[in-house]
Amino acid sequence: MAFAAPSAQAAAPNKASPEACRGTKPKQVGDTTRHTLKLEKPGDACGAVYWIGSRGREVEYANAGKQGVRVRASSVAETSKKPRALLNRKPARFITQAEKRPWVEVDFRKTRIQPSHYTLRHPKAFAGQALRTWKLLGSVDGKSWTVIRTHKDDKTLSKKGARGVWKLDADKFPEGFSKFRILMDGPNSSDTMELAVSEFEVYGNLFEAGAGKQDKPPAPKQDSAPAPGAITLTHQSDFDQNGAIYYLGSLGKTKPFDNPVDLGRMKVRASSLMHDSQPAKALLDRSLIRFTTKQQPGAWVEFDFLDERIAPTAYTLKHYKSWDTEALRNWVLEGSNDGSAWTTLHTHNNDGALKKIGGTKTWSILGNAGPFRFLRIRTTGKNSNGHYYLALSGVEFYGSLGATAKPKAPAQFEYVSDFDNNGILYHLGTNQGTAPFQNAAGRDAVDVTASSLRKDSEPASALLDRTDVRFTTHPIKNSSVRFDFKGRRVKVRAYTLKHYKSFDTEALRSWVLEGSNDGNTWTVLREHANDDALKYKGDSHTWAVHSNAANTAYRYLRVRITGPNSNNHWHLALGGFEVYGDLQ
Repeated sequence: MAFAAPSAQAAAPNKASPEACRGTKPKQVGDTTRHTLKLEKPGDACGAVYWIGSRGREVEYANAGKQGVRVRASSVAETSKKPRALLNRKPARFITQAEKRPWVEVDFRKTRIQPSHYTLRHPKAFAGQALRTWKLLGSVDGKSWTVIRTHKDDKTLSKKGARGVWKLDADKFPEGFSKFRILMDGPNSSDTMELAVSEFEVYGNLFEAGAGKQDKPPAPKQDSAPAPGAITLTHQSDFDQNGAIYYLGSLGKTKPFDNPVDLGRMKVRASSLMHDSQPAKALLDRSLIRFTTKQQPGAWVEFDFLDERIAPTAYTLKHYKSWDTEALRNWVLEGSNDGSAWTTLHTHNNDGALKKIGGTKTWSILGNAGPFRFLRIRTTGKNSNGHYYLALSGVEFYGSLGATAKPKAPAQFEYVSDFDNNGILYHLGTNQGTAPFQNAAGRDAVDVTASSLRKDSEPASALLDRTDVRFTTHPIKNSSVRFDFKGRRVKVRAYTLKHYKSFDTEALRSWVLEGSNDGNTWTVLREHANDDALKYKGDSHTWAVHSNAANTAYRYLRVRITGPNSNNHWHLALGGFEVYGDLQ
């Protein structure tokens, strides 16, 4: 039975008390740990999103996206907050563009949840556009989806900031899901097809993989052969000359050691610093120092190996020089390649190895971890003095260290004919030539967003379908459609546009093609003034791009209208887009 809970009746989002949460003690099941998360009330601190964002209710909640939970959507309206705002536990306004069957998805990645209840919250800014007909779906691989619950004309979300809670049949899903998707199947309360929501939470059995304790690991070992060109660095004694930091600071043991940060070989940063602390880079000096963060739950220090990658097999820490107290007791070592998504490599719970001023200890890291660009030490509980300071004097890492591979030469795509099979978007839509064509946005290779969409328009991503579509914005000056190539960059040599399928009129006449690498600062690649190349519905044309600006590779491309169209309106109407050049 679903029930609504207006925001005024709910606890403040980040002040809900985790002590009020019921549940069973964690249970080890094979190589996973099961936590039972029971619903207490709407907006409580007892669900999976809160659990992850507070690191098991050990620290104050912060957006769970910082712990690796991902949120994505079929589209994002121009006036919307980013999808990850659903994890803020505050009434943020997230809304998709108007499209057929819009969706938003929360991905817990390596964590699975056997769901017993879930909650949604309507944005606090307005009562309209509330969900009425939708499904909750679950998946493990993001390809095969299971219907968990179907809602038809469900009016639970009927007020500003209202919360709805729905019970689920957990027994039907014993293996649980890592991904949950809200799929809108029918019009909202305003009879439009935007999906508006501001919060998501799910309850049930949460399974954490590889969460077992590692109190007494075996001696360090290299579990697999190092990558070609990598060097294996093996621990013999604490702060010997065999570690990765020493290797980088001595330029491969060819000169006396110097701090690798000063040599431009590494960077070190911390979540905060006490006023009397030495800088974070001093942790690499191989001397007895005082480094300490401010007293904050979840304090961290991060080591960036820049052009190198390390697959760690062991690591050493040294306690700071000031006192025997304030020593680490509860923390994790984590690895990452983007500085955002982190993998736990070693967990320490009430580890009392560091006891004295300058005391050292080396721990093994089990399994084939990495390689990683970033390593991070993050506190998960109080230190030996009952505080949240992270206090250290030194660190060293061992394992397989190797430079990143040289980048491949850019792939080149040359135009032959309009919408041939030689374009970059076709290439991405075929999974780089390995699969039948599929919309590149559907393969998550490109994101397409528009400044606005008419109610009768197909979604902006349909411009990559290579079929006749009707895409049109509202008649607003400088209307645009943006193509985000994510981790790739495009150096444009030519591009193709197709007029939409509805009418011969409303065709582009004055517009620009622009490029950007941050989505804010745009460079004009080609300008069109009174260009009448597109005359009929479904008509296409390709233009070469010769400007000096086109010698730069861009993450984002944008088509922006700069003058009235052929019908003297400001609608941006299109039916397709393709681009040629270099893909990096």
